[in-house]
Amino acid sequence: MIHEEENRGFLFNEETGIVTQPPIPQASSGDMFILCNFPRFESAKIYEGLTGLVFIDCNLFNCIPPSDSLISGDSNIAQVDLEVENVPL
Repeated sequence: MIHEEENRGFLFNEETGIVTQPPIPQASSGDMFILCNFPRFESAKIYEGLTGLVFIDCNLFNCIPPSDSLISGDSNIAQVDLEVENVPL
């Protein structure tokens, strides 16, 4: 399955003033993600147990995809622990 432009990054709830992380979309082995956004507050494994995933131009900030994943294009694979209480809005 091809997933395109899923998620929009960290989510800000104007009513509560709380920033949350977007959900990780459901996937199966062999799926391809194009321009998808998976940011995490802390380093986290995603899609454990799946194989053959492809990420093209995706935001994988603080994500650890399966080791056999193909990551290409301008994908962001930075690993930075955030102090969530101190993130300026």
